[in-house]
Amino acid sequence: MKRDMRLGRFEVNEHDVREMKPHVKRVMREVIVISVQHSFVCGQMEYLALSDLFRPVAIGEMAPLYQFTVEDDGGVQAKEVAA
Repeated sequence: MKRDMRLGRFEVNEHDVREMKPHVKRVMREVIVISVQHSFVCGQMEYLALSDLFRPVAIGEMAPLYQFTVEDDGGVQAKEVAA
């Protein structure tokens, strides 16, 4: 059985990661992180991950960049944004 590859990238402020902010924990429940890169200049962590919230990508296609929204009720949405 073949599943769609739902691969995406997203960025999180390194301070929020270190402090384990609730919104970061909630997003991390929705993804399987494959790799992470830290940008000292921007103070951001860029994650490459799999998630059912991402659209399927073709083999060889660059993973799209997403922005997450965490709702007051705990729901999480991912929106594809321009890189």
